[in-house]
Formats: sequence, structure tokens, C-alpha cells
Amino acid sequence: MSHSQDVSSSGNEGLARGILSPWLIVANGLAANGPAATAALYFTTLAGLVGGSLPLVLLLAWLIYVGMTYIVYEWSKNITSTYLWAVMQKKGFGSSYLSFVIGGWGYWYYYITGAAGFAILGIAAFISLIFPSFYQTHPWIWIPIAIAVAAEVWAVVYTGAKVSTTYNLIAGLIEVAFLLLTGLILVLMFIHKNTFLPFTPIPLGKDWPIILTTMIFAITTFGGMNQAVPLGEEAIDPKRTVPKALAWLAFLIGVPIIFNAYAQEIVYGVDNMFKYSQLPDPGIIIYGSVLGSIAAIIFAVLVIYAFDASAVGFLNSAVRAGYGIARDGILFPSWFTKPNKFKVPGKNVTASAIIVTGTAIASGLVWGPVMGSVFLLTSNGYFNFINHLLASIGLVNFKRKRGERVGAGLIAVVIALVLALGAAIVLSAMAPPPLDYAGLTSLVWFIIGNIVYLVEKRRKPDNMKKFGEFTL
Repeated sequence: MSHSQDVSSSGNEGLARGILSPWLIVANGLAANGPAATAALYFTTLAGLVGGSLPLVLLLAWLIYVGMTYIVYEWSKNITSTYLWAVMQKKGFGSSYLSFVIGGWGYWYYYITGAAGFAILGIAAFISLIFPSFYQTHPWIWIPIAIAVAAEVWAVVYTGAKVSTTYNLIAGLIEVAFLLLTGLILVLMFIHKNTFLPFTPIPLGKDWPIILTTMIFAITTFGGMNQAVPLGEEAIDPKRTVPKALAWLAFLIGVPIIFNAYAQEIVYGVDNMFKYSQLPDPGIIIYGSVLGSIAAIIFAVLVIYAFDASAVGFLNSAVRAGYGIARDGILFPSWFTKPNKFKVPGKNVTASAIIVTGTAIASGLVWGPVMGSVFLLTSNGYFNFINHLLASIGLVNFKRKRGERVGAGLIAVVIALVLALGAAIVLSAMAPPPLDYAGLTSLVWFIIGNIVYLVEKRRKPDNMKKFGEFTL
């Protein structure tokens, strides 16, 4: 038995093994993405950059993310762990440094800021857009809303993986069905306006530099796709369940979002998408004007539900990542692994929920809930890119060591990620506040991670040497 397994032996009791079906694993990724919430907020921002080429940008971004998910799919057939990203870096490079700083420290940050930025602040930002006059007279109202949402999310996650993923599955499937069904209705109602133009660069005057630049930021539109992996240790037959869940997620997240974007554009007009981006809630306005007020209300309720479920998904992942790190005897206290009566590390859930809430409120106070959300999501995107890039290169190393063939598709994904990461760094540095500060914040977090690594390596050299090795 390896040292990492030895130091964690008591912590193994903190998770209920073999209880989650493929669909419940799918639920965590589906919820973290929040398809309805994505349609409400991301479409507006992206349309302001590329206008009528919005579906093209989303399609390209989805294809890139499918390639990124393929990397995780291949890894998940061989390893299963709550902190899978740390294990990927360890197996791929044999490096405890990359395993901790990038895969452990970096992805824990990704989950925490994802819960705070997309989910908690997302609800606050969305409500402020729906009720602008009330928000103007009560500009502080988003703070109690954020605290209330965080408390509810804590309660759901605290009661166990099966409860929280069942909650997420219901939310996710309703969102997907609604986006597909209403998208189809819109397309059929405006069938005379159907065209391939939205899937071409023509609406933007064939301005490929802007399209490709926007595509890099649009990749985060599909950010929940890989969130099946942190719950792998609780899955039934994880090395079959998790890969299957990843494949389903690629379809369930990509198709409804892209199709609904096309449907909304057909209704509003290919040449009017820059005006679309100026609307406070274009999706709700379109649904209300074309399908009626009931459809608009349902859409608004689903968006709020999606943000809430996303918080559950991200918090689930943050708790599992923290659990894995603590199980190896690094950084977090041992009580991060101790189970409650629902077979989840309850004190870990509470601590993580408090950190998420504090992060959301701090960012919202500095930038406001809308830009605070954008700031956090941009900041955590770097660790998403870097982890996928290194996991891709590591997979090449892993396959070569095992004598397996390295396909051209894998090499293409590595090249695409190198280019995307480089472009994201350059573009963020040139972006206006708070996007430029987001990149600097990620850099600071990375530097702190290096300091923590050196301290922990000196304090617990054996634990750090074995860090990232635990896998079922």
C-alpha cells in the first residue's frame, strides 16, 4: 500500500462508494454548466463581440471543449480519484510539484471560484437584470440573496452525493428539454428565416481574428462538461461510469446551447445581434414576445434554478478535491475527510461553503455582482486551460510508457490548447479591468501555490512525494 493510501485510510470512510449511476454522475457536470443560465448570460456577452456569428463561435468553442473532454475521457478509463486532475499530472509527469500546484491547488481554486462566480454571483446578477428598478433602490440586496443561496446549497450538498446529484439531474434534464423544445418551436415558427449564415463568418464580415479570439472566451460556455470526474470514487464501476458520463455530457450540454442560440438569432434577426447584446435579458424578452409571458417566466425560473444547481455541482467538486488533498495529508486539516451521517465530509462542506460565500461577496463588493462574476470566471479559466494542456501532454507520456499508440487527434488537441492558452494570456493582459486583474489574480494564486508546495514539502516530505497517487 502506498503512503498516500496509508495516510488516508481513515479518510476513506468519508465517501459512500458505489452509489452513483452514470446518470447521477452526468448530473454534476450538467448542473455545474447550467445550460439555461448559460443561455441567459453568455449569449448576451458573446453576441456583443461577434454579432450574427454567435452560433459559429459556440460551435467552434464546443468542438475545442469536446477535444479537451476527450483527454479526460481517456484518463478516466485508467484512473479514478476525487482529485483526478492531481492524479493526471502525477501519472503523466511523475511530478508532485505539477500534481499539487496545478492539479490540486489550481483546480480547487477553479471549483471554489466557479461556485462563487458563475453560480452565487450569477443569481445575484441575473436578478438585478430582471428587477433593475428594485436593484437601483436596494443595491445591497444581492448580498443577502448570495448568503441565502449559499446556505441552501450547503444544505443540499451536506445531505450526500445521491441527494445532491438527484437534485441536479432533475434540474439539468428540465433545462435541456426546455431549451431544445422551445428552440424547435421558435425555428418552426420562423421557418422562413432559417439560414446557414449564423454558422459562417459572413455576418461579421469574415473577421476571423475576432471570431477566433471570442472562441477562446466562449470555451468557458461549456465549462461543466468535465465535472463528472470529482465524484468518480462514489460511482458504480467508475472506470466505465465516468467515461460514459463524459460522453453524454458532451452531447447534453453542447447541442441544446448551440441550437437555442441559433433559434434565438433566427427570431431576432442575423443582422440585429449586436442590438440583441444590448438588451438586459434578450432570451426572456424573445420568449415573452414570441411564446408569451408564461414561457418567459418559466425560462426565468429555470435560469435561477440552473444557477442554484450549478452552485451545488461546483461545491460538490470543491469538497471532493479538498477531500483528496487532505486525504494525502497535505494542506487541509484531517477533518476535511471525516464523514457525517450522510457519508460525506460534512465539516469540509461547511468550510468550503463559507469560503465560496466569502469569495463571492468580496468579488461582488469590489466589482459589483455582474463584473465580479466575470472577474472570477476569467481568473479560474487559466487553471482550466493549463490543467487540460498538461493533462494532454501527460496523456501522451502515459500512453507511450504503456506502449500504446498516440493518435493524431491527441496531438491536435495539444496544439490547439497551446495556442488557446497563449492567446488567452495575451488577450487578458490587454483587456480592460477587471479582466486584466483576473489574469494577475491567477498569477498570484499560482505563486502562493508554489510557496505552499515548498512549505509542505519541507514539513511533510514523504506525503508530498506521494501526493497525487491515490486512485481506485
